[in-house]
Amino acid sequence: MTFGWAIVGTGEVARRFAVSLRYVPHAKLTRVASRTHANACRFAERFGGRPVEDLEALLQCNDVDIVYIATP
Repeated sequence: MTFGWAIVGTGEVARRFAVSLRYVPHAKLTRVASRTHANACRFAERFGGRPVEDLEALLQCNDVDIVYIATP
């Protein structure tokens, strides 16, 4: 079974986490949320996953099993 991960935030910690997640067996970055949709889109282009409009939309995603919150 593969677990779908979402990342909230697109800063340095989120970037490092996204790179590391590539090496975790049975893990896949599926969604990215940020304060702005443009930031989420740029992050998803670089690290994978699909951007979401906001946190409420993230909660509605069926492909997310685990959420990593990379914001202060």
